[in-house]
Formats: sequence, structure tokens, C-alpha cells
Amino acid sequence: MEISSRRAERMMWFVALATAAVQAFAHRDAVTSDGIAYLDLAGRIAHGDWSGALNRYWSPLYPLLLGAANALTGAGRASEIPVAHIVNVAVFAVALAAFAMLVRGLRAVQAADPGRWLLRAADPHGV
Repeated sequence: MEISSRRAERMMWFVALATAAVQAFAHRDAVTSDGIAYLDLAGRIAHGDWSGALNRYWSPLYPLLLGAANALTGAGRASEIPVAHIVNVAVFAVALAAFAMLVRGLRAVQAADPGRWLLRAADPHGV
């Protein structure tokens, strides 16, 4: 029995997202020291303390996502770690979608020029 590439892709999406969800649920109360720092920055952003939230070490986008998720869910200190895990699964899903787009693009380049697809994908203007 041959599996179509579209069906295989859907199966991989399901397995990847299910695995991420199970991992997030299994460790819903676990947090690392970096996670605590990001949650603190999210709290500062939520309270409008941008000068304390922006620095040269920590990226501002992830705390912004965490702060928005906490505001949308009404999460307090007790429930912000599980909400962070939900945000992590969502970020994983976006990264997975970007990877799927990359693979589709490489397949399109390969189909257009089977002999030189890898060279063309690496340097589209030089070949």
C-alpha cells in the first residue's frame, strides 16, 4: 500500500503536534531558569515596564507572546507556566509550518530542474 505524500505529511503533522502536546502536558509544571526569566519579562511587559523588559540579552518577542497569552487567558502567577507550555506548542506549530513550506519549495525547485535542483536551491542567482 502506497501512501500519498499529502497523507504522509498530514500524518507527520499529527504525530509531531501530538508529541508536542503530550510533552507539554507531561511537564506542565516544569520550568527552567531561562523560562522564569522570560516569564518575569512577560510580567514587566504586561505592566508596561518596557525599560525593564528590553535588554541586550533576552529577546523581546517571546515574552511579548507570553504576556499576550497570559492577558488573553487571565492567567495569574499560579497558571502562567502551563500557559507558557501552550505558547511553546503554538510556536512549535509555526516552526513546523515554516519547515513544511521550505520542503515544499525545495520539492518545487527539484521538480522544475531535476538535474541541478540542489545547486539552484543553494544559490538561485548563481546557477
